Amino acid sequence: MAQAHVTERGYDVWIRPDGKHGLVLLGGLKKKDVQALRERGFAPAMVVETGPEQYQAWVKLSQDAWAEPLRGRAADLLVQGADRHGGNAISRADGRLAEFTNQQVQRASGRHPIVLVTECDGRIASAAPVYLIEIEQEQAKVQESQRDRQRSRSRGSER
Repeated sequence: MAQAHVTERGYDVWIRPDGKHGLVLLGGLKKKDVQALRERGFAPAMVVETGPEQYQAWVKLSQDAWAEPLRGRAADLLVQGADRHGGNAISRADGRLAEFTNQQVQRASGRHPIVLVTECDGRIASAAPVYLIEIEQEQAKVQESQRDRQRSRSRGSER
């Protein structure tokens, strides 16, 4: 009953994991973008069809919680490596909730498509462990570089 009420009023319904987590959401994907993720070892834990040939992929990078900046960087790098068409990386935003309509898309019939879960196995992507080590190393280099610049500035102001 609540589902019909929300849909009739033209609302979109969104969902996101509660608290800290090891998931990234990639949106604006085509079917071949999702396939490209699989081929690179980043098979999504869940794929949601949000409209005709439009998908969101939840990629599980870790069972453990990851800080937002690391998840954001991981999502950015995943999208950069994908052969995508209009996709975007979203690490903190909401995804569409299945079984509700996507109010942003309208079919020729005037009806809005129902959001559907097309795949869901909940597994961690096979390439994720090595990928996360690379991201942590990159982050450590960035932090070290920032500390070096800060030290240089403080030495310069002492003179």
